[in-house]
Amino acid sequence: MSTKRLAIVTPVYNRAAELPALFESLSHQDNQEFTWYVVDDGSTDGSWGAIESMRKEAAFPVEAFRKKNGGKHTAVNLAMRHVTEPLTFIVDSDDVLPSNSVDIILNSFDEISDSAGLCGISFLRRMEASPQETDFPEAKLRGSYMDVRINGCVTGDKAEVFYTQCLKEFPFPEFDGERFYHEDGVWVRLSTKYEMLYENKVVYKGRYLEGGLTKGGRALKMSSPLGMCDRSAQFLGYPGKVLFKQRVKHAILWDVYTAVAKTRGQKPPCKCPAPVICAAMAPVAVLLRHKWEGELLNG
Repeated sequence: MSTKRLAIVTPVYNRAAELPALFESLSHQDNQEFTWYVVDDGSTDGSWGAIESMRKEAAFPVEAFRKKNGGKHTAVNLAMRHVTEPLTFIVDSDDVLPSNSVDIILNSFDEISDSAGLCGISFLRRMEASPQETDFPEAKLRGSYMDVRINGCVTGDKAEVFYTQCLKEFPFPEFDGERFYHEDGVWVRLSTKYEMLYENKVVYKGRYLEGGLTKGGRALKMSSPLGMCDRSAQFLGYPGKVLFKQRVKHAILWDVYTAVAKTRGQKPPCKCPAPVICAAMAPVAVLLRHKWEGELLNG
């Protein structure tokens, strides 16, 4: 069992050229109290060879795994079955961490006086060319993901560090043949039971690369309709307050991806949690689905 405090989990798919930058940033961390769990998700570009070389060179523990391509969420699930550290930080393979990231994270957790009911801390990440980022409304606050991030309209990617036991309790749903699941479907699930702390401290620097999940997202989502239905079901069936605009958005998405699934002979993973609003949004969903399918067809 590892004596380190933090697990840094990195799924990798065809990132042999970008991965060394992350490894370099890990090597220069002021605080080395972490283990790097890196999962090659069926890469075909030599990523596994690069990972093995880094493992031999690393001054910190590296746990490396290789699997058939199944998507980022399945790679995270595999890593979580092996993580023994009490804290987990999911870091993408094409991003980097400032040299003080681990130190900030561990110090912030040390300052928690009452961890009961918490699943972790959400920090800031700075992404290149992302004008939609917003900081949290206070330097430090506590609340559920739904209340702070969704109802509070805090936009942009953030850097969440979780208590490992909570991620093990709520793994990413997996559906046969699908390679994408939107992480906020799990964050909303966590929100039904746990709160988070939110701190305006930057611990992550990211990039939007060609071929990445962000830029290739539409095609991935359309090819993963069951996972996208499951994600929208979490918003539509959430037991607390959800902004009306969010309910409308996810009703439309539910209708779109349900229709995509049905064209493939698949059934949604659950019943619609909000049938009235989904029925009302059905005409909009038809138009949106045809628009998206046309865009994908035309390239």
